[in-house]
Amino acid sequence: MDRMVGFLKRFQERLAAWHRRRLFPESRILVELDDDVVRCTWPDKEPEEINLADLARVAIATTDAGPYQCDVFWILEDTDGKNMTVPKGATGEDDLVNYVLNLDGFDYMLMVMAMGSTSNKVYECWKR
Repeated sequence: MDRMVGFLKRFQERLAAWHRRRLFPESRILVELDDDVVRCTWPDKEPEEINLADLARVAIATTDAGPYQCDVFWILEDTDGKNMTVPKGATGEDDLVNYVLNLDGFDYMLMVMAMGSTSNKVYECWKR
C-alpha cells in the first residue's frame, strides 16, 4: 500500500511539473490582487495596474492560435479606458478569476462559452 501511495505521489508531482512546463510562457506572467489593485507583471516590462474601484469592464478574448500557443486572454478595462491583458495560465490567475466571478452581474455562461472557443472573438462578461 505504501508503495502505491508513493508511486501515485511521484506521478502527481511529475504531471504537475509537465503541466507547468507546458504553460511556461504564460506562467512567467504574474497577476496579483490586493484590496485596491490588480497588478500584472510581464517579464522585462513595467507592471501594469488597475484600481479595482475603477474597474469598468471584464472581457475574455480568444484566438485561433491554440492549442500550441495561448489562445485565451482576460481583458480588464478601467473607467478611463486603460486596458490590461492577462493570459490564461498566468501565475495568480486563479485569484483574478475568483474576483471577477463575484462581480455583481458577471456573465458566467459567456465565460464558459469563451473557454470553449477556438475562434478570434471577444466576450464581454461584465460591464459596470
